[in-house]
Amino acid sequence: MLDKVNERGRPIHKNQLIFHGGDQFQSVYAIRSGAVKSFCTSDDGTEQVTGFYLAGEIFGWDGIDNNTHSNSSVALETVALCEIPFAQFEQISQNMPILQKHPMRLTAKEITTD
Repeated sequence: MLDKVNERGRPIHKNQLIFHGGDQFQSVYAIRSGAVKSFCTSDDGTEQVTGFYLAGEIFGWDGIDNNTHSNSSVALETVALCEIPFAQFEQISQNMPILQKHPMRLTAKEITTD
C-alpha cells in the first residue's frame, strides 16, 4: 500500500541534505537502504546529533508539531528513500493500524530517553 503513495527519487548521496531545519514539513521518509543522521545546530554553530536512522525506519517526524522541521537530516552514505507525503500517510494509516502505532512508539522512546 505504501508503494502507491511514496515518491521515489534519485539516490541521496553521502553528505547530501535531505531536509534542513526550518524547512516546511510535508513528508516523512522511509529508508530503503543506507543510513541517515538527524541533527540540530546551535546558535554558536555546534552540531547536536538527534538521531540515526537505518533501513526500514521512518524519520522526519520533527515537523509535525508546527509544520516546520526543527532538525536537519543528512545522508551518511548513499541512501535510497521513499518520501511519503504526510497527508497521504495519515489516510493510509487508518487502514494500517501498525502505522498509527509508529509515531506513538517514537514519542514513548523520546520520553524514556529524556
